[in-house]
Amino acid sequence: MVEKTLPSSERQQTTHKVKKLQKMHKTWLVDGSHTPTSTIISTLAYGKKIARETGSRARIHWSEDHQTLYYCGQPILMEKFRRFMQDLTDEAENVLWNELMFAPIDGRFTMDLRSIKDNMMFT
Repeated sequence: MVEKTLPSSERQQTTHKVKKLQKMHKTWLVDGSHTPTSTIISTLAYGKKIARETGSRARIHWSEDHQTLYYCGQPILMEKFRRFMQDLTDEAENVLWNELMFAPIDGRFTMDLRSIKDNMMFT
């Protein structure tokens, strides 16, 4: 609307053009002016007010024994979720060993991370 009212090729800081823009704003963009934009603004404000006042139903809740998580009414068993995360970690580890380290299963090593001591002298 601004470009239609004040084309960028004709913009100068003059009082006349500012008044023209203010007139367009008052006619088309002000709430309560009975225009499509005013209706949209009013409807959005109404929806926002209703959403604040009524709240919404929780999408996530736990079962009484805390072993099942419900998301949008669908149950997610914690045992299956833990297994999924472990499988995902194992798969990522295999990809890293095979694709990055080029090490077959018998060429892999383990390291006890608790045995690593950090020496601040060399950092």
